[in-house]
Amino acid sequence: MSYWSRIPAELQHEITAYNADDMDTLRALCLASKTTRPFAITHLFSVIRFSCVEDFAWWIEMLGRTPVLTSIVKQVKILGNDVPRRLNRSRRRILPTVTKLSGNQIIPAFPHLPHVHSVEYNGPGILDIAVQSAPLFPRMHKLQLVNIAFPSFHRLTELVGSCGLLTWLAFDTVRVESLEPESPHQVPNLTGLTQLFVKNCQSQLDKWILRLIALYQPLGLRTLVLERPDKTSACIVTTAKKLLRLCTSSLVNLTLDSIFMHTGTYGALHGSFDLLLRLPVFTALDSLTIWLSYRAAHVIGQIQGPAPKLTRLSFRFPLYKPEYERNLEAFDTLLESVLPQNTSQSLKISISKKFPLCRRIAFHFCAPRDSELHYRRGMRRQMEWRLIHRLEVTAGSDIEKYLQIEWLDEDFRPIVYRDNGKPPWTATWFTHCYPEPETEASDVE
Repeated sequence: MSYWSRIPAELQHEITAYNADDMDTLRALCLASKTTRPFAITHLFSVIRFSCVEDFAWWIEMLGRTPVLTSIVKQVKILGNDVPRRLNRSRRRILPTVTKLSGNQIIPAFPHLPHVHSVEYNGPGILDIAVQSAPLFPRMHKLQLVNIAFPSFHRLTELVGSCGLLTWLAFDTVRVESLEPESPHQVPNLTGLTQLFVKNCQSQLDKWILRLIALYQPLGLRTLVLERPDKTSACIVTTAKKLLRLCTSSLVNLTLDSIFMHTGTYGALHGSFDLLLRLPVFTALDSLTIWLSYRAAHVIGQIQGPAPKLTRLSFRFPLYKPEYERNLEAFDTLLESVLPQNTSQSLKISISKKFPLCRRIAFHFCAPRDSELHYRRGMRRQMEWRLIHRLEVTAGSDIEKYLQIEWLDEDFRPIVYRDNGKPPWTATWFTHCYPEPETEASDVE
């Protein structure tokens, strides 16, 4: 009898759940014992990706051999971009050829996956595949569209409308080439939305979303994220005003992009602060996240609509410029702009007035995965120390009781560093142009 066979089923479930993101360990658990295999397979095949034409036929054949996988797959990602090199190498062991989905004229046959609840369409040239496949997922309630160009709003409406009643909807770098509106009878029903994300999209898409929500108001909308790269456009400010007023009683999580804090032009800045001054009372709001590019205390002071139930306030530092990787003076300049020492009202007083129940203040350092900051523990510690010192001056010495400091990647996922201070991944530029940064003296413990 295998050692694993003597372990209780509950413990085997906990072991596989703990290793849910470790594909190598899950594969090993599948081979370790027949009793651990069902638990490992649940995590190993819960998310599948189609990034080339050959994937579809391969999965149809695999599901035919192992029908139990049909009920295990819960999330599907269809990627139209180039297949990553490492993925390409692994697939060439199985597939004789790898044909990109982007621009492919023949739409492949889809495997039967009736239990899928989350679908992501990512990359140009896969619109026809998306429109054809969306109705094949009857239980889908989560849709994410990334880097897709729609020829018209008619096609966008056709895709969203074929997905049934969605609860989670995300647009990232989505554009519409023709601005001709669709007919009124084609409007999708968004009354079930609980989370909405709109990032890096054109202003016309904002208006389209606003019109849908005005017609079918999502009374249970709990999370709203609006991010735009165009810092001079006032369209998103207008959109945000209307959206926020539609969901004041249900919104639980709110993220304010830096466009609402500082845009570099007086007119846009005035419009942004006008939005903050006109924010309604959020009766259910529990978490507020603010991107820092302007004085934190001043921004909080401008917020007129209180949030009586808010318990968590988060600030994000955008460390996307190369100078932050090696130059502490650049970070000091950023600190001075967002947490000035000569302010008339401290950050702590501003927070206590607006959010009396706030018990956690988080500061997030956001840097892309390929940033050298993730490989320099000494640099990160210096930034954290300078932040804490500045907070003690601007918010009081007892701020540490409420303080939480985290490092996030570009997708805002928390990073758990290894014992040597390095991240749990290998940067792509190690194997292409640059070596891994040398270990600093402060990195050695």
